[in-house]
Amino acid sequence: MADIAIRTGPIGTAVGGILGNGSVAASIAAHGLLQNLSVVRADEPRYAVVAGSRRLAALRLLIKRGKLARDFAAPCTIIEPELSAEASLAENVQRAPLHPLDQHLVRDFRVHGAASPAT
Repeated sequence: MADIAIRTGPIGTAVGGILGNGSVAASIAAHGLLQNLSVVRADEPRYAVVAGSRRLAALRLLIKRGKLARDFAAPCTIIEPELSAEASLAENVQRAPLHPLDQHLVRDFRVHGAASPAT
C-alpha cells in the first residue's frame, strides 16, 4: 500500500462506510483480505477506492497497529471510471446475510469439527 497511494472516492463514504472498522480489521487479521478493493485510476500513480472503503480503513488500522507491513500489497480490481458508481452500488446492494442454519453449521463445525450434512 506504500507504493501506490489509495484514497477513498465520494461513493461509499457515508456513515455506514466508517462504522465497524475494528471488526473488519479483526476479520482481516484472522483470515486475510478475502475480497479485493475495487479502484479507479486517479492522478498517477494514485487510485480511488470505489468499493471497499471499510476494508481500506481496516487495512490502514492494521498497518497503524503494526499488524501489517507498511508496504502491504492490497489486491485491487481496477474498474473503468464510467462503471464505478454501478460497481459500488452492486457490491453494497448484493450482500445477503448468512442463513441462520448456515451460521449454526459453521459454529457446530468450529466447536465439534463436525462434517457438514452435504458430506
